[in-house]
Amino acid sequence: MQSVYGGLATKSNMTYEIVTTPYKWKVKRQDKDIEELRFYLARMFPQVIVPPLPHVRKNKRMTQRQMIKKERRYERFFNAIFKSHILRSNEFLLEFFKQTDLVVFKKKKESAMEQPSPKSIFDFATLSGQIEVSADMKSIDYFDKVSFFLPLLREKSRLICTKVKKLQTTANKLADEYFAIAHEISALAVEYKKVESD
Repeated sequence: MQSVYGGLATKSNMTYEIVTTPYKWKVKRQDKDIEELRFYLARMFPQVIVPPLPHVRKNKRMTQRQMIKKERRYERFFNAIFKSHILRSNEFLLEFFKQTDLVVFKKKKESAMEQPSPKSIFDFATLSGQIEVSADMKSIDYFDKVSFFLPLLREKSRLICTKVKKLQTTANKLADEYFAIAHEISALAVEYKKVESD
C-alpha cells in the first residue's frame, strides 16, 4: 500500500492519493476520511486493536517534510489494518480503498457511520463467527480452583446469612429490653424527685 501526497490542500484537510497494491486501486481521500475510517473500525470492532493515527494540526500550514512524515504514518496505519483478517474483510474498508466515485463513497461512508455498534460479545464480527479466548495455564488452574471452591462458598454464605438474621432478631429484642429498662429508670427518677421535694 502506498500513500502519495497529491498536492491538494484545504487548510488542515489535505487530499491524498492512495494506491493499493497489488490490486492497483487508486483513490483520493482526505484527512477527515481517514479519521472517520479509524473511528468506524474502532467502534465496530472493539475486540481488535485499531492502530492510532498521526496527530493532525488543525489550520496550520505544514512543511513538505511534515507532510511526508504524516503520509508515512498513514501508510503504516493502512498496512497494520490490512494485516488483520477481520478488519480487511469489512465491506466499508474495501469501499474506502476501491471506490473512486466520491459521491458514491460519501453515501457508503454515511451508511457505514449509521450502522449500530456491537452491544454484546455475541455481536462481534469475526471470520468464524466465534470469539476466541486464550488463557495461560495459571488462569486455567485458578478457574479450576474457583469452580471447586464455589459450592463451599455458597454453603458458608447461607450459614453466615442465617447467623446474621438470628443476630439481628436478637439485637432487636435486646434493643427493646434496653429501651424498657431506660423507661423504668426514667420513671424511677421522676418518683425520686417527688420524694426529694416533699
